[in-house]
Amino acid sequence: MERRILALLLLLSPFLVCGDPTGTIPGSYVIQEVGQLEIITPYPLHFDLSFLPPGEHILNIKAVSPDGLWESSLVPFSFTKPDMAPITGIGLTR
Repeated sequence: MERRILALLLLLSPFLVCGDPTGTIPGSYVIQEVGQLEIITPYPLHFDLSFLPPGEHILNIKAVSPDGLWESSLVPFSFTKPDMAPITGIGLTR
């Protein structure tokens, strides 16, 4: 079963989101990073990625039915999270 997985990376707040699926609505999504994590999150998919360290990441995502009887194929999603330097040079004046 094909699922369209979209990523929306916002400055300081990266999220993994999924648009409305066609057909059967999943009950949950499984997000895996090889050798790192496996997280189950409910439908709709809107998952905060800000906890991941800077660097290259490959996530595998699959949808699971509410009753757990079916699941989609794993869909790979790769991205690079930049190393954000601290903000400096900002001050308050009267």
